[in-house]
Amino acid sequence: DLRFAELVYKGTSDGIYHGLLTLPNVHTETDTVITKRLSDMTDAEFDAAIKSIFSMSYTTAEYTAKPNRFLIPELDRIGLAATWSSYGTGFAQGITRLQRLEEAFRNYTGDAGAKVIGTNFANGALNGGVETYAMYRKDPFELKIEMPVPYGIYPGASVDGFNFQDTALAQVSGVVSKYEKQFVYFKNTL
Repeated sequence: DLRFAELVYKGTSDGIYHGLLTLPNVHTETDTVITKRLSDMTDAEFDAAIKSIFSMSYTTAEYTAKPNRFLIPELDRIGLAATWSSYGTGFAQGITRLQRLEEAFRNYTGDAGAKVIGTNFANGALNGGVETYAMYRKDPFELKIEMPVPYGIYPGASVDGFNFQDTALAQVSGVVSKYEKQFVYFKNTL
């Protein structure tokens, strides 16, 4: 259900429930480190941005833990997957920028399970022209979403004697982070 996914990523518009991209008290860099989509950067801009993103996330977390997730706008992830690296400083030539980013991220974190994830909820078109990149640590002890009523589809009933309508129900708390310093948001105004 898209409404459930929207709640997990963006929270509620009244601010009662926070999403993964809208947590309060998170260090946010706007138009400083990421000044345009990563897929639109030159190789030199791309390398400089990645170095800044990695060092800022570790500094913001007060050197306690490195992130293992890098959430980026889906349109940028698609662009990175389609853009070939033009040179190979420390990387094999002939790989996409997405592969280069994922390899650099895993090397930086020392975690083979570290992932670069794309989501449409971070795209500027859905957020008033502001794209959001989030670096965080996925850890069940530090980051969670409560789901007291699991998502379920209940048997359909006839609404007019001919058509049937299914009902789906779920209840969630929004995203809760016990250590928000392990999050960094990078926002880019399109």
